[in-house]
Amino acid sequence: MAAPMNAVDASFDAFEGLQRDALLRTFQAFVKALPGGEVTIAWGMPSIKVGGAAVVSVWGFTAHNSIFPGPDAISRVADKLVDHTVTKGTVHFEKDAPLSPALVKAFAQAGIDSINARYPKKDGTFLEFYDNGYPKQSGKYREGQMHGKWSWWRRDGSLMRSGSFREGEKSGEWVTYDRNSTPI
Repeated sequence: MAAPMNAVDASFDAFEGLQRDALLRTFQAFVKALPGGEVTIAWGMPSIKVGGAAVVSVWGFTAHNSIFPGPDAISRVADKLVDHTVTKGTVHFEKDAPLSPALVKAFAQAGIDSINARYPKKDGTFLEFYDNGYPKQSGKYREGQMHGKWSWWRRDGSLMRSGSFREGEKSGEWVTYDRNSTPI
């Protein structure tokens, strides 16, 4: 369930001064990097999900702040973390300063790459996202070929095209949409 940014802001009210500012600025940087993501509260922390999968959560502690991008995303950007304490699924950053923009961008990309790498599923379900969190394409594979309904989106999240495949061959009606999702 999506949480409005004011609910996220309120959750950071548990912190004061520079720590609150660092947490809020870090989270807002992730929101800006992933405009197609869903802002939510997960595990009691402000989080961003893409396609129902968590990309990052942000929270503060007595001696530091942390992001929770998960082990796969951490392994994808490990070379950029020499100045940070890293645990299995978290990265610590300064209590009084936001995470660097370069790391926010790297973790946003790593999160999307991690989600995209989970597809296709064993049942053939395929879903791919742009680096900004908006969907790129979705459909299903059967025996390695596109099969059934497929959809494609633009980077801004607007539906671009939809149609169906039967055993890898286009079938039925195909529709192209303008940026307002109106069929052309």
